[in-house]
Amino acid sequence: MPSTCTVQFLVKDATQLTAAHTILTAQNQSYYIVIQRSADTTPNWNIAGIWWAGWITSGFDGYPDAAFPYIVEVKATDSLNKPLNKYNNQVDVASQSDYKDLTHPLQIFEDNYDLDLIWGNIYFQWAFQTEWWNGQSGLTPPADTNPLRVTYYNRAAFVTDPENFPLTINNYIDELNGVLKPFMLRLLQSAGRYWVQQAPFLDQAQPDPSISTHADASGGEIWPTTTGYPDGTADEIDIDNSATPTTAGKGIILAGAKYSVRNEAKSVRAKYIFGNNFCTIPLNLDYTSGFQSLGYLAQGTTNLTFFLNVILTQTLPLTGSGAVTPCFGQSDSMTGFLGIKLKVGNKYLAHVPGSLNPYDYFWTTTDSTITIATGAGTYYENGPGGVSTDQADVQNALAAFGGQYIYQFTQWQNNEPSTGTATAKARFYMAGVNLPELGSTFGEVQMQIVPANSYIFYWTDDIPFTNIWNDWTTWLTEHNPAPSTNLNYNISTGTPVTPTTQTIQLGLVPYGSDITVDEELATGEEQAPIGAIYYSSQSGNDQAPDINLGDLTLGTNSSSNQITTLRAKIGGEYVSTNGFRRAAVGSYVAPGQLLCNEYFKTLDEPLIVLNGTIISTSYAPHRTIKYEDKIGGGKARYIFAGGKFNPQADSWSGSWYKLNISSASITDTITDVYDPIDPGPGGGGGGPQQEDSTMTAGKPMPLATNTETLTTKQGYLLNDLIVGITAEDVDAGVTIDKVALKTLICKVYDNQKLFLVDTSLRGATELITNGEQTSGATQVNFNNVTPSFDYKKGCYIMLRSNELSNVITAGTATPNLYKGVTETEIYIKPDDFKTTSVTTIGVYTRDDLKSVQPTGYRSRVKLYASAYIPTGYKVTAVDVYSSQNRNIAVRTARTNSASGATQGTGTANTTLTLGTAWTSILGDYLSISYEIGASSDQIYGAKITIIAV
Repeated sequence: MPSTCTVQFLVKDATQLTAAHTILTAQNQSYYIVIQRSADTTPNWNIAGIWWAGWITSGFDGYPDAAFPYIVEVKATDSLNKPLNKYNNQVDVASQSDYKDLTHPLQIFEDNYDLDLIWGNIYFQWAFQTEWWNGQSGLTPPADTNPLRVTYYNRAAFVTDPENFPLTINNYIDELNGVLKPFMLRLLQSAGRYWVQQAPFLDQAQPDPSISTHADASGGEIWPTTTGYPDGTADEIDIDNSATPTTAGKGIILAGAKYSVRNEAKSVRAKYIFGNNFCTIPLNLDYTSGFQSLGYLAQGTTNLTFFLNVILTQTLPLTGSGAVTPCFGQSDSMTGFLGIKLKVGNKYLAHVPGSLNPYDYFWTTTDSTITIATGAGTYYENGPGGVSTDQADVQNALAAFGGQYIYQFTQWQNNEPSTGTATAKARFYMAGVNLPELGSTFGEVQMQIVPANSYIFYWTDDIPFTNIWNDWTTWLTEHNPAPSTNLNYNISTGTPVTPTTQTIQLGLVPYGSDITVDEELATGEEQAPIGAIYYSSQSGNDQAPDINLGDLTLGTNSSSNQITTLRAKIGGEYVSTNGFRRAAVGSYVAPGQLLCNEYFKTLDEPLIVLNGTIISTSYAPHRTIKYEDKIGGGKARYIFAGGKFNPQADSWSGSWYKLNISSASITDTITDVYDPIDPGPGGGGGGPQQEDSTMTAGKPMPLATNTETLTTKQGYLLNDLIVGITAEDVDAGVTIDKVALKTLICKVYDNQKLFLVDTSLRGATELITNGEQTSGATQVNFNNVTPSFDYKKGCYIMLRSNELSNVITAGTATPNLYKGVTETEIYIKPDDFKTTSVTTIGVYTRDDLKSVQPTGYRSRVKLYASAYIPTGYKVTAVDVYSSQNRNIAVRTARTNSASGATQGTGTANTTLTLGTAWTSILGDYLSISYEIGASSDQIYGAKITIIAV
């Protein structure tokens, strides 16, 4: 909330005009204005009477060419949202993991504008009124701690051109706003301080701030309990016309004030643009008591990746009744099992029966429990240096934390003798495990830990080497490992030892538990990720607006993100935040969800806006006022929304919003299946009408205005008919021949008839396309049309399917996309292998181009061929045909840089199946290399197997 100040002074002669001219023509940050409300110059926490300060800005003021005297106006700004110039707005990032606490961009602002110079170093102050804590801060917020200083963000998230300028933020203001927005913060200068406020924090009579002489606390921070704390700096002002305006903490309101009412919100949403994490698994929920709801999954979401970090702890007696005796090296002779249920909609994750593969799963509608094993006899065995595992996903996930995994998977530890107990721990990890495709399933995501299927077996040190997963009973029966003394395993009943206590909790480090959607995390407009979308909504008036808070650069802490944007810090290590909550209330959720919840709490009923003029010698914009919420009504708290101060009358003319923080609890009602209809701009998925009036966290918004007319089956059909969503407004009565789209979902043909409809599927305008347009296009062209309706951004372009036969002509059973290219294969000619890895070896043919051969031979020389893959297809396998079984490799590269990646290696004359199918990207291509073994080698050609995405 930037502020400006206009000062008028009288120019009486040429000398004063020269002084005014000097000020008005000087460069920015040459002169500044300081306003004081008293003559107090003693350094103290009351800022020596400074009321407002800011730099004079050039280029916006003037003076008349007239006879003296006349008035000259000089304007100054507090510098919020004010760019310096094209070049020095740029700031640099230290690394790809440059973590700073949330006050860092405020310190950049302070340094860029030399604020200490204006105020004097000992007078400048920040005031923080915030209370969002991350999950690592403890169940009770720590005393005398600024919550903004215990959460860290990755500055690399604000790098706008990572390829050309990998460590440069072009505009620090984007970084400042990008940090303030997801934490519901507003920044303003008021009464001699810069205030950082969260609106819900202000809903109290004395919202005491922490006060710092620098944004980064380098000059010290004081608290309400500190000696010399400036009492009353944030107290609310009571508007009472029976009092005088000079009464401390009082004010009057002038006649002519009025109320206005704004509609309540139907829903609030926000999108985390780096968000491939749609289900954070909060720490503080009791997963052993039953299913816990984690969010929802929209129809069509694929490529799920599961991150799980759970610790099972048992205590056992070392003395007395039931005492146990561990074997030597018991940590290496323990096997832990964890049973969990993961449910999406009406489907459960289940093991493939009889499979010994570590993560061989499928989805079923039958209630199922999966078992995760760790320790002796599993992939997760304790070994030298505390790590011994061949699971590549674990290694890759832990690479960001130093590569080597420093924690034991199973651990036995004797406690202090006075306790007479021992502690055993089994740590379970699913570090980026790919889950099977869900198909058309969608709905509530729920997880449960099953204590009856979670335990630890204790063996002697003669454990046979094998891999235990879900079918561990076979291993147990065949090998019958000897149990540790007094830690007997009952073979006949399958019962492990009974511990004194057993607890199961989510782990804190090195990463939190979550479910992600694998996707490209590019920030470019053409390759922007789907993002994680958060909602809060309520049932009731379908005509109420749906508020889109837009994109968030900081958000959910995904373990697999290339840019992990938010972290906490423990013992010098940056770790998962494990969600956020307000003060000590509620469960920890993703910050994007908390933002929607808290924002929605102010808009779940009609919003009252007070417009008027108040007079008070105590008021300042950071303070709330207490005034009746209607004529003759009870008093409510209002927050300043903007206005103008007249110092001659001590009057404030402006607007104040009623700070109505709803007391309704935000619930998450478990529902198996959701209506998948897209709710419009920024949305994905859909949702049912809520049957009660309780606000609902994490729920998608139902289709507005005509949900009652659409059954679920109709919703499926209509969803399939959408070919694009508009990215611009269309005005009624204006002739147009094109409209911008977010992206064209499928190809459209010349002269094809489409419908443009609003988000309620009403007000249709027929469009006749002009020319073919391919999938992925960001614009659709059509014959001139003059719509009769207004269409806001986010409306739908839909098929008119009953006339498709008029534009799609009959073709062959297997039509060619290009010569040598079908819908399933791309064929490579022998002479396409013409590029070599050396300069002196060429390629020739001696059999009328039935094959090609090298002109010579050197060790490890390669021949290359390349091909583009049609958009909308992915490569699953490659065959190279030659006279010898030589080494081959498949790589991808791009036309705009030298970067690339290896997709697979193999042998000629044997089909090379890619471990992960490669999906075509416009501008990227596939290359195939053949390693020559002799000058007589003959290459006959190659085949690339493709399938439609």
